[in-house]
Amino acid sequence: MAEKRLAAILAGLSLAGDLGHGRALEHSLRVTYLACRLADALGLDAAARRDAFYVALLQAVGCVGNAHQIAESNRMDDIAFKRDIAVANFLGPGQQLAAVARHVGKAGPAVLRPIVFGRALADMNGRHEHTLAHCEVGALIAQRAALGAGTVSGLFSTFERWDGRGSPAAVRGLDIPLVARVAAVAIAADLFVAANTTVLRSRLTEIAGAALDPDLVVTFLELVERRPPWTVLGSPELWDEVLAQEPSPQLTVVAERIDDLALAFADFADVKAPWFVGHSRNVAERADLAARALGLGALDASLVRRAALLHDVGRASVPNTILDKPRSLTPGERERVRLHPYYTERVLERAPAFAECAQIAGAHHERLDGSGYHRGAKANALPIAARILAAADTFQALSEARPYRGPMTPEQAAAVLRHDAAEGRLDGDVVAAVISTASGAPPRRVRASMALTDRELEVVRLVARGDSNKELARQLEISENTARHHLESIYAKLDARTRTGAVMQALSRGLL
Repeated sequence: MAEKRLAAILAGLSLAGDLGHGRALEHSLRVTYLACRLADALGLDAAARRDAFYVALLQAVGCVGNAHQIAESNRMDDIAFKRDIAVANFLGPGQQLAAVARHVGKAGPAVLRPIVFGRALADMNGRHEHTLAHCEVGALIAQRAALGAGTVSGLFSTFERWDGRGSPAAVRGLDIPLVARVAAVAIAADLFVAANTTVLRSRLTEIAGAALDPDLVVTFLELVERRPPWTVLGSPELWDEVLAQEPSPQLTVVAERIDDLALAFADFADVKAPWFVGHSRNVAERADLAARALGLGALDASLVRRAALLHDVGRASVPNTILDKPRSLTPGERERVRLHPYYTERVLERAPAFAECAQIAGAHHERLDGSGYHRGAKANALPIAARILAAADTFQALSEARPYRGPMTPEQAAAVLRHDAAEGRLDGDVVAAVISTASGAPPRRVRASMALTDRELEVVRLVARGDSNKELARQLEISENTARHHLESIYAKLDARTRTGAVMQALSRGLL
């Protein structure tokens, strides 16, 4: 496999970030185009322009990092809230408060909304922690893509405000990295734009000096006046126009590192809720073993494994109020779930390195009798790779806890798969291969280079499960203060700042 452009791969992931952030697809592409135009107008050097490019492209991919916490602590649809608060964050405290009031508590009993709202108002530290988790996920993906320190620093600062009222660190003015200030202007422009330069000028001028660097706003409005970008932003050629903005030399990824990025995509999908942490990696192990047991060649088995790593990227589109629900879903909620394989396919087919496995990954909930989704495809439309992925995903999902049930034993999961095969939903030969090789997965755990203690390993696994400090203390029969000390040590050893960051780092080191 020839080298692939890194920008094209991460542009695909940016589409999933848009979904999880409640934005229309290609929001991040539009932001990137606008940020690059501004970086050029400022005369930034190639290194800074590259940082601006990747900060703008990846600013939304951290959406999964705080989704569970936002939904759980505030009883709200995390995606709908993010869509609303993204605009309010550029405005004043009143608009931000109104955005919180519109969403907080709506996913719970109406009688409890005042209590939940009061708790949300009091928990300013929680707000900063949520923003930090979003920023850290984006920064960790940038690190795994071998992007530079400037990109990582910028991603930690995209929610800061010029007046110091932003998150997560309340940095102000020129202390905010320039590339983050550039990205902020571009984000605001895309959120407020009505394909009308007059409207944009009015909106950006209102928030210049408060949310945005006033000098950058002036420069941006001047360049928009000279050459309005609306035609490009709304054109089918936007993807190509954005990729053309990356400064030379364009970054590429050698074939051997494509799977490293697929692992990053897998972890992106799985940290959205604690029920899924490690799911895609384990599905990939099961699918790879079954493919080889069925006699697939190395290339075909590799394709199956990659599709398995990527199959749940579209899950970012599903609110955590649905993913975390312990009861039956409504028809509308089921439809949101049924669409996630469609979005997986949409994301992957845009990234050239993953386009070959897009349809396989998007078929992981299809069934031979046509009862699956999202296409309702039948046997003659489902190749062996899709059949392997469907069986491996089913076995792994049954083996994991969900909000509405506990995990099944391997024997129980095997019985379900055999029943589905007998009923004509899954391929019998594939089911036999998945079951016979099940003892070979999940993969062997390895220690980090700066090893965690056995107790710290217990803690990080409980954190991955979503346990609070109070729950950690109860499970391990220690004090909450001791639990906090363990977490601080874990953060230091794994180079993480939040629980989600620690989980992602632990996944990348094979500890989960």
